[in-house]
Amino acid sequence: MSKSKKKIREQFRNAVFERDNYTCQVCGFVFEAHELDAHHIVNRNHFKDGGYILENGVTLCKVGENCHLKIEKNEYDI
Repeated sequence: MSKSKKKIREQFRNAVFERDNYTCQVCGFVFEAHELDAHHIVNRNHFKDGGYILENGVTLCKVGENCHLKIEKNEYDI
């Protein structure tokens, strides 16, 4: 992965986490940044720029309830 793409991904993650107050938007728990994922609401392959826009992101936990995994398995809808 190029340095510029890494920077874009990092900026996207940080912006999503800040907007959502580092809180999982499914279970409501507050986590440290390393315990969270910035999930793309609409598959990023549907965007020519990769979908790294704030409106296409949502903060989900990857520990505890692991809401990100549950979303990926279609156990929850967002």
